[in-house]
Amino acid sequence: MECTIFDRQTDRQTDRQTDRQTDRQTDSKTFYWMRTFALIAVVMAHANYLQTDSQFLNRLIASFSDCGVAVFFFASGAYWRWRPHAMILKHIAKLLPPWIILGSLVYSVSVAQDGFSLTCWLFWLVGKNTYLWYLTIYIIVQIMFSTLRIECKGSIIICIFITVSSRILTACFGISGYQAFLNPLNWIGFFAAGILFRQNTNAQRKQPKHSHTVYPIVLIAVIIVCVFLDTLTPEMRLDYWAYFDCFTQFAWIGILFCISRTLVRIHGYEIGKASLPIYLLHIPVIGFMTSHMITGVLLTMLMSIVVICVLYCCLLAAKKIASMFNLEKLFATVIRF
Repeated sequence: MECTIFDRQTDRQTDRQTDRQTDRQTDSKTFYWMRTFALIAVVMAHANYLQTDSQFLNRLIASFSDCGVAVFFFASGAYWRWRPHAMILKHIAKLLPPWIILGSLVYSVSVAQDGFSLTCWLFWLVGKNTYLWYLTIYIIVQIMFSTLRIECKGSIIICIFITVSSRILTACFGISGYQAFLNPLNWIGFFAAGILFRQNTNAQRKQPKHSHTVYPIVLIAVIIVCVFLDTLTPEMRLDYWAYFDCFTQFAWIGILFCISRTLVRIHGYEIGKASLPIYLLHIPVIGFMTSHMITGVLLTMLMSIVVICVLYCCLLAAKKIASMFNLEKLFATVIRF
């Protein structure tokens, strides 16, 4: 009898451990799917395509393409835990090889005709007027949250409020370019939102049945209202710094999470695992594909997906070649794939 009770307790503990492991795997797939959608948005943001005649539709499309980096920060925040500075520096050091090597490769392609400049190369890597600003801000945010140990709910909410205020002020003063992109205050709120989300829920916690329809509808309504309000401003902007773009980015994060949560059983999340090298390499490819033809929005989105898939397949092929020469560890270190 005692043995039977013990066996039942052991079985229950094993079941709970299995359930927790399954939940963690599902959570990971959810956030990897979000990164996959974020890549599509980022690649679209860097594509050249023919805009529509509708200001509302143009602003709506811009709001989606603007949400990519915000989604990256949100997903990173969802996995953030306080760690000693030594571990943070170790994590940052792992980002440097692909950042420098792949970033330099793209830089060499972009300046093939103009020639190399050490100053321009450094500015390129830091992100002054280039897409690499994301990594600079990511490192700053990691160091800031670890140094200040921002974990309590009150501090996290303050960070979100700071970002909302900073983005509105950025729009009011007409700031754009690297001055806006390289301002950490414009981004810490998305990272903080990821932390807040993970502290209060997880991707597989059971939600009321109506939440699967009500939440997305509310979020879509927020996007539509904010986009419409942006079209009413004196100078409507199609970049990150429209007056209400910050709110639409938070709403897009919610929508993409809802979509990603339903796709965890479908392949495609693997691309999200390779988001860093794909992000670093996509610029010349999408630039080439959309600079030689006039494309519409739907075709541009399709081409963005094709670019991402092609880059992912190229990375798989390169990894296979590296394994043939026993260079898997070197490849993983340099490419982070």
